[in-house]
Amino acid sequence: VFSVRDLLLNGGDRERLKGFLSGLLKEISTEGFLDIYLGFPDGTGVFGTGYIPESDYDVRERPWYKLAMETGKLSFTEPYLDVDTGELVISVVMPIYDQAKQPLAVLTGDIKMAAFTKIAENMSVFGKGFGIILSPTGMIVVHPNKEVALKENLTKTSNYVQPALAAIGEKILHGEAGFGDYQAGGEARRLYFSPTESGFFVGLVFPRAEISKL
Repeated sequence: VFSVRDLLLNGGDRERLKGFLSGLLKEISTEGFLDIYLGFPDGTGVFGTGYIPESDYDVRERPWYKLAMETGKLSFTEPYLDVDTGELVISVVMPIYDQAKQPLAVLTGDIKMAAFTKIAENMSVFGKGFGIILSPTGMIVVHPNKEVALKENLTKTSNYVQPALAAIGEKILHGEAGFGDYQAGGEARRLYFSPTESGFFVGLVFPRAEISKL
């Protein structure tokens, strides 16, 4: 971000910016990034992949640009399907300002959902339990059950989200950190949860029987 800001403050040459983003994308593509790009207040954009938008493309109308302008800070979009690759992605956005706090651009990176899944897969205790990640609206973004991930909202009751679990979901969305107990599939479970600076929430689902053993 600091490197991009320096380039923008020193003239903002589009070719230099494009070259910088292209080089950066090559470095971080192994981390699950599909693209990294800049959107400018005049509606134009520069993409690390070299993508050239249609003449009527206006970044100011894109959800990622609007989100950055609304929040004024590092934020994540809701998951969506990338039309070019068919990959399910999340965009991380960061507005960049000059010394007068005027917007210079929005820096955005598209990240494969698989990268988030890897994070959750490593969330266990002695090999027990599993991790989940919730979007700022409560959508279960990452879950080991494919019938749950991106289909259930933890604050809305359903066949999967029983009232006790939905009540925990409400606490999570209020920014609380802690734990709550619920039943699922005849098993007593405990969900440990915490907010993150990104606006997403992380949780660890753990069998209560294992807690007793520990």
